[in-house]
Amino acid sequence: MPRDTLEKMQDQLNYLESASRRDLRKTDRMDSVLTENTNANRELRADVYVALDELRQELTAIKENIADLGAKIDRRGTEHAVLIYPDQTGTDTTGAAAPGSTSTPGAEMLAVNCGELYEQAFKDLRYGNYELAIEGFEEFLRTCASSPDVPRALYWLGECHYSNEDYAVAIDVFKRLIDDFPSIDRVPSALFKLGRCHEQSDQPRHAKTYYERLIKEYPRAIESRPAESRLNALKLEGGG
Repeated sequence: MPRDTLEKMQDQLNYLESASRRDLRKTDRMDSVLTENTNANRELRADVYVALDELRQELTAIKENIADLGAKIDRRGTEHAVLIYPDQTGTDTTGAAAPGSTSTPGAEMLAVNCGELYEQAFKDLRYGNYELAIEGFEEFLRTCASSPDVPRALYWLGECHYSNEDYAVAIDVFKRLIDDFPSIDRVPSALFKLGRCHEQSDQPRHAKTYYERLIKEYPRAIESRPAESRLNALKLEGGG
């Protein structure tokens, strides 16, 4: 196994350990409060489930990245030809011309390695560099629109905005993911995060809608349990 592969896997495991310790500390703190104040049991139990769900999301990210590592290494040599015109820098022209074909005069041919672009954005996400990760995922989505990694890139872009507490943008991204890729396995997670975004934006009615949809359409998803807890907490806060 190549050395850089081992280093990447070690980075993933280090991140996993730190994330686990952090979220276990959150759970311990919540549990101590539960012991001291049983009246807050329902609401804080919901918070525990949310914390555990966030840990599961981080575990999923680690497992996904390790599982895809071999495939991404195999794709390292796959480059997409992109034409960028001097007066239209940033225009998405992926696939506009193939290597060896006649290009428009004045255009510059650049090679974009989509696998590396995705990996770098995901690495920035893992290390909490959300602004860099956002830039990376957005560039990936602009230049690699035909990549099979597009749904995952959209999901993690939404997570970046959620972590930055930019809930309005996160809502738009998660909605786009659900609308454009309704059958992928990230939909339950996106629905749960939509509920959380609306909660954080003081929009409990919309949050309830997404939690209810998640529970109804994906009752066996791991996100359903914390969704039920958040839904119950919102009903208690709102009087039903």
